Amino acid sequence: MISCKQLDKIKDKEKNKVRCKKWYQENKERVKEWYWENREKIRKYKKEYFRKNLKSFSERLKKWRHKKGISKKYNSEIGISYTKEYKKLHEQKRSALEKSGGLLTIETIQLVYEDNIKRYGTLTCYLCLQSIKFGKDSLEHKIPLVKGGTNEYCNLAIACISCNSKKHDRTEKEYRKIMKKSKEMEVI
Repeated sequence: MISCKQLDKIKDKEKNKVRCKKWYQENKERVKEWYWENREKIRKYKKEYFRKNLKSFSERLKKWRHKKGISKKYNSEIGISYTKEYKKLHEQKRSALEKSGGLLTIETIQLVYEDNIKRYGTLTCYLCLQSIKFGKDSLEHKIPLVKGGTNEYCNLAIACISCNSKKHDRTEKEYRKIMKKSKEMEVI
């Protein structure tokens, strides 16, 4: 049974939530400014808080993983285990994806590199337009194999490892949209 005091606290919490949400909507710019001014303090606080509450975080993570069906215990109960068979199956799926993209030949790769150098004068990332040091380059699929891309010349480009990692399995359009948003956030 809920007492009158507890009921009042619950009502106050709801009112407070609504009030805070309204204030945030009215002061978005002010909040962003404050965040960027205090970014380092916030990071330090979060790290320290995480370190102090590591046990509770790991417990919540285990529960979340189990609920989502990601935990090793849950997967082993339904028949998926991280054994050699599972890894082999994963490799087969990846191999099938690569094959569906078509044959990737050395000639195609060489042509992509040569065209990049012809276009920019030096080996340059097509995403950030920065020159790439030797060994820091990677062959990039503009439309990832996962999303139906191919290994054809028109779908390949040269990117720096940093941009390629950030792009992950996004298309070029999706990546540029995300980068545009992050640059806008940095300016604010």
